[in-house]
Amino acid sequence: MKVLFNSLLLVSLLFFSCKKQNSSPVSTNDYLKITVNGIQYNEDLYSYGSGFTGQTGCISKKHFDSYIGIIENSKLSYSLYIRHLENDIDFANVQIGTFKIASRGQSSICNLDLIALFEDKTLSNPSTTLIAGGTNTISSITKLSSTNTEQLYTIAGKLNCSFKNSANVTIPITGEYQITVDVFK
Repeated sequence: MKVLFNSLLLVSLLFFSCKKQNSSPVSTNDYLKITVNGIQYNEDLYSYGSGFTGQTGCISKKHFDSYIGIIENSKLSYSLYIRHLENDIDFANVQIGTFKIASRGQSSICNLDLIALFEDKTLSNPSTTLIAGGTNTISSITKLSSTNTEQLYTIAGKLNCSFKNSANVTIPITGEYQITVDVFK
């Protein structure tokens, strides 16, 4: 009975804290590419609109953490999100430029900042720490289709950051991404 209750609790938490994935028939070429220690990893992305709503940012307007993707294998795990304004009236005027890369839970994550998580699975303690100063350079924001309640945009950019692993070794990561996000009208 306790297992059933815990399972129902977990499912309901996921249901209420995750935004429903958009099911509109939009063809996107979303991707995540990173280079770690000279080795390139690629992931084609086939979904958009998932993430966590109700986030706060540098300004007092609602933000959303859109899940870009994960690259994972026996050596590493790299997850990436982008925080963006949740409503089209706020998002429609954003500009391309250079933004920061932050770790989850860090305060002062602003509109169009990336949230990066990295594990170095080659060590018995895979935890890492993001080194300050990483950059997210957004090269394009393209308005796509819309419905009565949502507007889609494609965001493309390049990232450059470093993590320090539990052996105190610095691991530089560079890459690029394209992600489709949806905002509320």
